[in-house]
Amino acid sequence: MSSGFGAQGHLEVDADAVCAQCATVNPEGTLICKTCGNNLRDQRTLRLVAEQALEGVDLGEKRRVMLSGLLSFMGILLVLLTVLNLGSIQTWLIDMQNTEAATVRGLWNGEDSAVFGALLANLDAMQLNGGALENARTNPAQNPDATGVYAIFVGETVVAVANVEQQGEELFFVGRVLDSDTEYRGRAQAQGSAFAVFEGNSGVMMDGEVFGIVGIARLMDDAGYECYGQSLQSERSFQFVGYPVALQ
Repeated sequence: MSSGFGAQGHLEVDADAVCAQCATVNPEGTLICKTCGNNLRDQRTLRLVAEQALEGVDLGEKRRVMLSGLLSFMGILLVLLTVLNLGSIQTWLIDMQNTEAATVRGLWNGEDSAVFGALLANLDAMQLNGGALENARTNPAQNPDATGVYAIFVGETVVAVANVEQQGEELFFVGRVLDSDTEYRGRAQAQGSAFAVFEGNSGVMMDGEVFGIVGIARLMDDAGYECYGQSLQSERSFQFVGYPVALQ
């Protein structure tokens, strides 16, 4: 699997599919293991480093036998430890999921909630009309940075609006899905000409429930941002384009 955007514009993620911690086979392109929360991209990086370090090393026969025996012993020990500590592992997994949920909920009631609340209040006060949103795709605003109001398109249809404020290398964003009570908010970090949303930094509130999301937004030549995301609670992924709205 390679990194970046493929020839067809699809996001390609450098991440293993099989989790080394719990052996779960995750869908291709998954960043975070659905079972235990292991970072599959970091896992792949460590695996490649280890493989490169061992590449070309000629172990003697005696060392190979010793290594084989050691690995077998470690495997048996790992199985025993897993059986003996199964309850602790299950408790750890539940605690980890609860911690992640609490972190995402903090976007609504934590230290940055006032920033997000102000951005959302400004967005709601603008009362943007359909014409202004539709025009953003063909006549996007030419803003000096990522700060601005965005019309979110899936294909040629406006599905949501967003308000974004750039502070140095970080973005604060909020938005609403049109014709619903679904709201999203979060922070993104600059990564070259793109912005990355990491685990715990963004979420969606739907019907009173909060779900974590991760993703990336890439600046295009026409001032729009091509965005890809994935839910941390399901296998659902999404793709859309945000265009800055020219405000009067």
